[in-house]
Amino acid sequence: MPTGYTADVQSGKVTDFSEFAMQCARAFGAETPEAFKPSTYNAERLTEARAQLAKIHAMTTDQREAAARSEYEAACVRQERYEAEQREQRARYQAMIDKVTAWTPPTPDHVGMKDFMLTQLAESIDFDCRPIFDRRPTMKKRDEWFSEAVSTAERDIEYHTKEHAKEVERAASRTAWIAALRQSLKTV
Repeated sequence: MPTGYTADVQSGKVTDFSEFAMQCARAFGAETPEAFKPSTYNAERLTEARAQLAKIHAMTTDQREAAARSEYEAACVRQERYEAEQREQRARYQAMIDKVTAWTPPTPDHVGMKDFMLTQLAESIDFDCRPIFDRRPTMKKRDEWFSEAVSTAERDIEYHTKEHAKEVERAASRTAWIAALRQSLKTV
């Protein structure tokens, strides 16, 4: 029985060794372009991080204060949404626990199922609806916010610089691999 790689050989559609080899190269992750282009993701994030760092450094003290307040207000909104979601989840779990508790198993053999359902719900509620301790966001002082924003941008620059270099190297390596394969096929 032919495979996805040999079906065209079986049917006679592929008789050329080079064409067959290039089809089989797919099993090794090879595509067939002449050269691979590195992903632009990290290069774009690097550009954004550099722009962010420049923007942070260009801020006036009033703008830093406003940015700290804006970040705090956004964190408060996220926290309120999170707490509301937790309350809704807990209510849904509790409603199901009430239904399971009210259910009378039809036979003694079904009692284990009821216990299992209650255990599953209890474990889920413990994991998904942990008590909300004092997780309230705190308002950062202007200088603290600035220092953290600069550190974050610098970390992003370092990370995306390294990851972009790795991506460029991967693309070059894949291009060299496919080029060596193409060259070797010319001699067959």
